[in-house]
Amino acid sequence: MNLESLLASLVPDPEACRKKAEELRTAFPQATPEELAERLIRQAKVLLAAAGGGSGLVANPIAAAPLALACSRPFSASP
Repeated sequence: MNLESLLASLVPDPEACRKKAEELRTAFPQATPEELAERLIRQAKVLLAAAGGGSGLVANPIAAAPLALACSRPFSASP
């Protein structure tokens, strides 16, 4: 894999992004743009935590499961 193909895989397709946004608007017509963005962020966090947990499980099965669970919990800045 060269740098160009790596960058292409990291940058989302604009048309796919527009389609996902329209699907969200259809599913949640009452939601504000900020609420829709929060939904997407939550989805991305869950997917990334699962991917990190899966890759960590292969690398270090003893530490991966608790770490993946800790990372998938919502973060709160308030004490």
